[in-house]
Amino acid sequence: MCIRDSNLGNGTVSGLITTSGGTRTGVNSVEVELEGSNVAGTKTSANGQYAFTNMPYGKSTYTVVPAKDNDYLNGVSTADIVKIQKHILGISYLEDPYKNSLPLDSLKSWYATFFQ
Repeated sequence: MCIRDSNLGNGTVSGLITTSGGTRTGVNSVEVELEGSNVAGTKTSANGQYAFTNMPYGKSTYTVVPAKDNDYLNGVSTADIVKIQKHILGISYLEDPYKNSLPLDSLKSWYATFFQ
């Protein structure tokens, strides 16, 4: 949604960053930038929440940009490595690109092609 009426005042851009899967656990200490603003970035709380307050409506388009790169092996298991090897060798293929994108993101671009 894009609101262009400059008489609306200010609001809050907020959200929750969670893990994928069934439990959806909040992720602590994710660096969050708000592109389109001149506001300094913030980090998520212990339960994965972030907020940018007092943001003007209609002045800009905001894009939330999360980043966390403190443990590149976090979430990569031996089973993941075997699946990746089988994919590369053409024995079997990875079926869910979202589920498998983070361990394969060797270029740190936040999206994966299986040719990286």
